[in-house]
Amino acid sequence: MDFRFCKNCESRYLISDGQPDTGFCSDQCFGQHSVKSMKMPLRKKIGIALLILIPCTAWVMRIPLALAIAESVPSLTVPSIAFLAHQGPEGVEQLLRLILESNDPIRAIAIASLEGVSDPASAHEVVRPRIKELQQLIVTLDKDDQSNLYAGLGRCLMREEKAQFLDGLHDHSKAEGCARALGHLGELDAVSPLCELIKPQDDWGPGRPDRLVARAAEALGRIKDPELVALPFLVPLLKNKDKDVRIQAAASVGQLSSHADDIEKDLAESALSGRKSALKSKLDRIEEAYAALCLAGSLEKEQDVRKALGRAALQIHPSKVPGWAQ
Repeated sequence: MDFRFCKNCESRYLISDGQPDTGFCSDQCFGQHSVKSMKMPLRKKIGIALLILIPCTAWVMRIPLALAIAESVPSLTVPSIAFLAHQGPEGVEQLLRLILESNDPIRAIAIASLEGVSDPASAHEVVRPRIKELQQLIVTLDKDDQSNLYAGLGRCLMREEKAQFLDGLHDHSKAEGCARALGHLGELDAVSPLCELIKPQDDWGPGRPDRLVARAAEALGRIKDPELVALPFLVPLLKNKDKDVRIQAAASVGQLSSHADDIEKDLAESALSGRKSALKSKLDRIEEAYAALCLAGSLEKEQDVRKALGRAALQIHPSKVPGWAQ
């Protein structure tokens, strides 16, 4: 026989020869000690609570923090306001507040940020009730802010304003922003008016801005046009004197022609002569655009334009890499 000390209450208890030693004087002490050993130290509890609390607090306070930083740290004003465009309906509400209630430069930054909303469908629900206020504001803005606001409304899928955007293509002061808006809406009835805007001869005359042509070309690339109506209008722009026009034209040609492999597959599987003829015509149009991209790339001196031409060529035929694009 022997005496031992309990691990829980530290009292002495007797152990007989051959009796297993649990380290405790009673079952009650064993249970109490087990509960104690399972209890987490206070410091660890605080650490885990902070790990949960800090991210939750940051999420709840993300929009007020962004607004506070935008107002108090000039070097971070632009990214802080742009951040709001990615914060769902709550962020868009704050953007609209800044647009309608603030003065420049905050208002101009908020207007430019509206085109960057990450969820256009939910943004539409926020913008739609305030469209009259925005319409009243837009006529008071300078040309750049006006263009950015039209583009932002398009990004927010304000299809209710489509007729105004189409009419605006004929207004020198509105055409650029309305072209951007129509590109974001992505509807087919905008293709022909936008093509008219980039034709070499139109009612704009020699004073048509290159920036307008570039934005119209960019808008055409956003619209999924199964008939590829815009391709013959975009291809000549690959030789335009303006670098930005060439870059945007190349990007749009690549986007519109990127389904060449699908057309080839449909052509091989189709048994209808009429459909085969239509598919062959589309494929020929794409191949002509590809040849134009390759020729423009081989002659291009500007490195960034050549990269844009190379990316477009690879979108059409990923397995064919032009020598100048390697």
